[in-house]
Amino acid sequence: MFDYNALKRIGMGVLWLAMAAGAVQAQGVIDRNHVPGTERVDPFERRSDNIDGNNVRATITNWAQSAQSGNPGDFWYEWPKNTGRVYVALTQLWMGAQTTDVNGDTLWITDVANFRRNPVNENDSWTLEPIKGYVNPAGAALGIAQSDEPTSWPPFWPDKLADAGDPGWRESWNGFFGKNAFNADQEFFYKVGDDRYDRYPTYFPDSTDLSRKGLGLVTEVRTMAWSQILIDDVIFHIHGVKNDGTEDLEKVGMSIWLADCVGGDCGDDVPFFDLIEDVAFMTDQDGIGNQFFGADPVGVATFAFLETPGNAVDRIDNDADGSTAPECRPLVGECNSPVVPPEFLTGENTTNGIDDNHNGLIDENATHVPFSGEQAQSVGVGYADFIDNDGDGEPNSPTVTPDMIALASADIWRRWPPSPGNDAVSRRADGRPIVHLVGVDESDLGAAFKDGIDNDDSHVNPRAPYQYLSEPGSPLITQDIVDQAAADAFGRYRVPGTDIVLYAVGPEDLGKAYADGIDNDGDGAVDEGIDEGIDEMIDESRDDGIDNDGDWNPLQNDTGLDGVAFNGDPGDGDGQPTSGTGTGFPGERNIDVTDIAESDQIGITNVQIIPAFTLNFDAQSDRFLFNMFMVPGDFDPDIPAPGESDLVVSSGLFPLKAGQTERISLAVVLGGSQEEALQSRDYALQAYLEDYQFAQAPITPTLRAVPGDGRVTLYWNSDAEASFDQFLSGLGLDPNDFEGYRVYRSTDPAFLDTKVITDGFGNTLLRKPIAQFDRIDAHEGFHPVDINGVKFYLGDNRQGPGEAADGLAHVFVDSTVTNGITYFYAVTAYD
Repeated sequence: MFDYNALKRIGMGVLWLAMAAGAVQAQGVIDRNHVPGTERVDPFERRSDNIDGNNVRATITNWAQSAQSGNPGDFWYEWPKNTGRVYVALTQLWMGAQTTDVNGDTLWITDVANFRRNPVNENDSWTLEPIKGYVNPAGAALGIAQSDEPTSWPPFWPDKLADAGDPGWRESWNGFFGKNAFNADQEFFYKVGDDRYDRYPTYFPDSTDLSRKGLGLVTEVRTMAWSQILIDDVIFHIHGVKNDGTEDLEKVGMSIWLADCVGGDCGDDVPFFDLIEDVAFMTDQDGIGNQFFGADPVGVATFAFLETPGNAVDRIDNDADGSTAPECRPLVGECNSPVVPPEFLTGENTTNGIDDNHNGLIDENATHVPFSGEQAQSVGVGYADFIDNDGDGEPNSPTVTPDMIALASADIWRRWPPSPGNDAVSRRADGRPIVHLVGVDESDLGAAFKDGIDNDDSHVNPRAPYQYLSEPGSPLITQDIVDQAAADAFGRYRVPGTDIVLYAVGPEDLGKAYADGIDNDGDGAVDEGIDEGIDEMIDESRDDGIDNDGDWNPLQNDTGLDGVAFNGDPGDGDGQPTSGTGTGFPGERNIDVTDIAESDQIGITNVQIIPAFTLNFDAQSDRFLFNMFMVPGDFDPDIPAPGESDLVVSSGLFPLKAGQTERISLAVVLGGSQEEALQSRDYALQAYLEDYQFAQAPITPTLRAVPGDGRVTLYWNSDAEASFDQFLSGLGLDPNDFEGYRVYRSTDPAFLDTKVITDGFGNTLLRKPIAQFDRIDAHEGFHPVDINGVKFYLGDNRQGPGEAADGLAHVFVDSTVTNGITYFYAVTAYD
C-alpha cells in the first residue's frame, strides 16, 4: 500500500495521515432528549444533475437514486467521460424497519427511492422525496446544490439556522467538514425524507406531529468526486440516515439496489459478489460493448461498501478494529480481546435484538466466529468481556482473583458473577439478567475489570494527561453505598432507578465518581472518564460525544462546531474536541460525525442477485422487501447466467434510536479489469479510512482556444497560482504550493490517447503532456514518491522561450496541428 504520509500531492491532491492524540472528552453537543425537527419533503423540489469532476460521469438525483432519473440524456456511469461508454443502469437506497403500531401489531415499513405509487392517489408520494430548502428555488435547471457552482446553492441552509454568528450560512458552502470546506473537487449535497409515505394509518413515527408518516427518517446524502490520480475513477455516495421521530426503531436495515448495463449492451452481463473482497462486480460476458467501445474491450464496474451501519450495544466488535485487527493498536483498541467462540451461538436468535442465551452478547452469529471455507477465511471478532486484556485500563481498578475464576468455571458461559438474574441486583426490570464479566478463565488472573467507578480519581485521561476527561457532576461513592455493597457477596451496588451495577465496591472507593447513566455536565458524553481503557473500540459510536479512537489533535482539529477555525463559534480553540452529533453541524474533525472509524460497523449481511425487472414496488409488500433483502444471513452464492440482473446488497439489523444516525457509504469504481478496479477500490478505501481528508488541488485554469491556419493558440488565467490549501495549512505546512501547468492535446474527447504512461503493474496511469511550465523554485525533477512504480515529473526549473522569469506562461501556441482535424485541449495546474 502507498505511503500516504510521505506522498506529496500529484496533480489533484493526495491523502494525509493526521497526527494522533489521546482520547479526550467532547464539549457540549448532544441533546439526548431528542426533539424532532420540522424539515419535511417537497416533491416539487426534485432535481437531477451530473457529477463529472473526474474520469466518471453519472446522473444523480436528489431522491437517493443515480444513473437513471427518467430523462433521455441521463448518464449511466459513463467511463471515461465523453466516450458514451456506460456501465451501470441504476443505484438506489432502501431503508426499512420492523416496528409496532398503536395497536401493538407488528409492521414492516420499507422506504424505496423511486418507482412506487399510491394506488388510490398517484399524486401522493410513497417514495423518498427531497427535503425542502436545499436547492436554489430559481429553477430545476440549476440542479442539485453543488460545491463548485454557487448559483446552485439555496439562499440559506435550513439545517444551519442555529448558528448564532451566521444563521443559515448564506452564500457559504455546506461542506462535509464544515462551512466553505471544499474537500472534494465536486460535492453534491441534499436531504431526503419519507414523511409522505402514509400507507400505514396506525403507525405514527413522531408523536409531536401526527401528520408525519413513514418511519420519521431524514437522510443526508453527499455525492463526491476527486480528480486525484489514485481515485479519479471513483464516485463516492455517503448516506447518513437519522431517526428524526420519537419512536425507537429496534430492527433496521439498509440496502443498495444495483442494476447493471455493462458495455451499453445490457443483455449479456454477469454480476456477482466476491465474499473475499467484500465487493460487488458487474462484468460483460464477451467483453464486447456497443458501438461506442469500438474494438476496445469492456471493463468492469465495482461496488465497494466503505461504511455500513454500526451496532454500539451488542458487546461485539463487529468491524474487528479494536480487538482482532491485523495490527493491534494499544492506544486505540482493546488488544488481545477474546474472540466469539462457536458455542456462544447456541440458543441465540440472531435477528431479534435480544440476548436470548444470556451470555451478554446480542445477536451473535456465524460471521463473528472463526471460520474457513473455499471462499473465505476469518479469525473471528472480539467481544467485550469487561476485562482489561491489554493492561492499559485506569489505575487502581479491581482485578480478577482466583476466587472469581473458580466461581466462573461452574457457569455455562463462565460469567462472573455466575448465574446472573437470580437476584434483584442482577435482574433487569423486564426480567432479563444483567450480565457482567464473560468468559473468565485463568488467563484473566490479575487483570483489571470494569466496575463502574472512576478508580484513578484523577479526572484525567491516562493516555493524554493534558486533557481533562472525567465527567463533572457525577455522583460520588458514599459510606452508605459502601455499607450496602458490603452486604453483597460480590460487593455490588445497584444504582437506583437504573440497570447499572457497581462491582467490588469497598472503603477504598469513598469519594470516587461512579456511573449513573446521566449526562451530568451536559456535554453529550455519558459517564466519560469511568472505566476508560477497557474494551476500547468494541462498541464505539459516532454519536456518543467521545473520541473513541483517540485521534483528535488540539493543534489541528480544535476548530469548533462549524469546522472553521478562529471564528469564535462554540468549542473553537477551547482545547477539547467538539462533536457535531445531534446539532446539525459537522463539529470538529476526528470525532463523531467527521470520524468514520468511530462506528462499530456490522458489514454486509445479505446479498441477493435477481433477474432484472422483477422488482415491482407496487405489487411487492414492504414485509417481503424487508425479510427478503434486509434480514441478515442470506448470501446468494451463484453467479447467474449472462443476461440482465440486479444486485441488492444490505446491512442489518441494528437499532436506530430516536435522534440516532447510522450510515451506509458506497464507492462506485470503474476499471479496465477486476484487478485494476480492485486497486482503485483499495485507494478508495484508504480515502475512506482517512475520513475523506485530502490535500487540495490548485484552482482549475480557465482555458480559451483560438484556431488559426495550422496552429491553435491557447490562453489561460493565473487563478491557480493563488490557490490556498486549507488542509496543508491545518498541518502547519505551506498552503501556497502551486508548482506549474501542463498542456494536453488529444483527438479523443476523453483524452484516452494521451494516457500512455504505465505503472509497475502495466496499467495506464498518467497522461503525457505536449508542454509543461514549471515554476522556478526548490522543486524539480521527479517526485521522490512513486505511484505503483512510476513518478510524476515536476519540471526542470528552467526558463524557456516566451516564459516569464518564474518559468510560467499563460499562452501556448500549438503549431503542429493539421487543418481539418478536431483537437481537444486541456490545461491542468499541479502542485
